[in-house]
Amino acid sequence: MNNSETGQHESWFELSDIRPVALQKIREHLRPLRKRLERQRGWTVSDVHEARVEIRRARSALGLFQVVLGAKRVRQLEGSLREMGQVLGPIRDLDVVVERSLIWNLPRRGEAQVEFLYRVACLREELLADAERKFRARFGAGAIRAGQRLLSSDAVSGGAWRRFLESEIRTALLSLAAPLENSGIWSASQAPPAALLEQWHQRRKVCRQLRYQLEMLGSATPCSKAIEFLRGAQVRFGAVQDSAFILERVRGDLGQLMKRRLREAVLELEQLVGRHGWLGANGQLDRGWPETAARRGRFNQRIKKALGKLGSQGGLGFLVSAESDWTRFDPTSVSSRTLLG
Repeated sequence: MNNSETGQHESWFELSDIRPVALQKIREHLRPLRKRLERQRGWTVSDVHEARVEIRRARSALGLFQVVLGAKRVRQLEGSLREMGQVLGPIRDLDVVVERSLIWNLPRRGEAQVEFLYRVACLREELLADAERKFRARFGAGAIRAGQRLLSSDAVSGGAWRRFLESEIRTALLSLAAPLENSGIWSASQAPPAALLEQWHQRRKVCRQLRYQLEMLGSATPCSKAIEFLRGAQVRFGAVQDSAFILERVRGDLGQLMKRRLREAVLELEQLVGRHGWLGANGQLDRGWPETAARRGRFNQRIKKALGKLGSQGGLGFLVSAESDWTRFDPTSVSSRTLLG
């Protein structure tokens, strides 16, 4: 099978032992983060964002090759990566607030807004100093290395690894297709309930991890369409999540750093932005994913039928068409084997 025609990952499925490839790819995704830790002096907004992306990509690589890794070693490495992300998380949260403030068109609150952003910057510096201390004490470059002991002792064939991937991708697609719970219990004049937002957050994480893993596979053309969909879904989920996050923080701890009138103005504006984003995204989602009780029976039959035709031609549906648009996505038309080629 020609690599140039089918994508790099095709030949991997034919290997008698996938472990050397797994170790190579994991090292490739750990290397940028390790180099960053070795050289980083001061963390800009882009530094924090890029480091968190590198952490997520490294964790996705571990998930991609989970079946060939030793349980104890991978838990240790995964735990270090997760903790690093948690250390940087509060800093990134403040950066999101500052970035979002650029759309707060509040000229009469200009001075109050500048004062607020200055206080946020001071708080960021405190968090950053604490993060740097933790990194020096606990996360040296050696803490995120991948050695031979990361691998399982037994060989795993490319075919067995492929079967694992098919199962994982199928599970991810099913989780995206599952109807949202309690989606009809809130009024359009109110913010969505926390439980519903959490479901959106989990879907965003599924889209992101699946996208990263498909990118790691050196995807062929059909898979690139799926990656475009997943990236678009991430953006739309993220827009709603950002608005909900800003509202929560302004009502809470960050609200203490703002003057009352600025706080009221920001809450009013973000409620409008969040409501518009939620209604628009939810409406688009409903046209592609079965969110209503009336459609669930048909959906259950269709998903069973689709999963029974793994590998069939046209399994990617609209994802391979020229009109690729995430709002028209139908997960029941996607097969895990088609994604893998």
